[in-house]
Amino acid sequence: MAVSGGRDERGDDDGKRVGARMQRVRVRLSSATRRGLAAGRTPSAAPTPGPTAASEHSSFPPPARACRRAVGGRRLAGWDAKRAAWLRSRGLAARASPERVVMVSGSQPEPCPGEAGDHLLLRFLKNKLDYCRLHGIELLYNRDALQPAMTGYWAKIPIVRAAMLAHPEAEWVWWVDSDAVLTDMDFSLPLAARYGGRNFVAYGWPDKIARRSWLGINNGVFLLRNCQ
Repeated sequence: MAVSGGRDERGDDDGKRVGARMQRVRVRLSSATRRGLAAGRTPSAAPTPGPTAASEHSSFPPPARACRRAVGGRRLAGWDAKRAAWLRSRGLAARASPERVVMVSGSQPEPCPGEAGDHLLLRFLKNKLDYCRLHGIELLYNRDALQPAMTGYWAKIPIVRAAMLAHPEAEWVWWVDSDAVLTDMDFSLPLAARYGGRNFVAYGWPDKIARRSWLGINNGVFLLRNCQ
């Protein structure tokens, strides 16, 4: 789909459709975050870990609690064992490949200052939705500030941490910046082929990494295994 700086009739229609999808995508983290932070408790309807939970997609811990933990920044000990127990309780521990992936993205809660900014964000979001639909990947799009003290680039940390805690069924969390575009819709992540023994995958420059430069790794797109 061509992207232009101005809005045309087709772009407005696309924007309305994608805007509606955005609201459905946002609720996975955003509403839970608002509920948890405002009420300071886990909703009573949220499932708890254990074999009595009805759905394999139930979160451990529930999303609101996961978001509070991410916001609070408390260290979580024994996550690998807790996650393994959760997977066993739902018969997911021995599930064969492909490994489940959750794509996480987000943008600032305020409107873009530029005239075409929000329109372009919708186009970029539609690009991610199309890719995820083709590859069976769940997309979580967040526009809440989970940790007010961590803004800008640092805002990714509590968002990714909340996604890891709220989705133990996912083996990988795939962060993709809101302005990143997937140009090859046939591309599939080589998880088993190349990343089997890795916990973190990112693009970088070896010479800068060797010098321990903070510019050595690009954190616009990265993969993080859901582990301690």
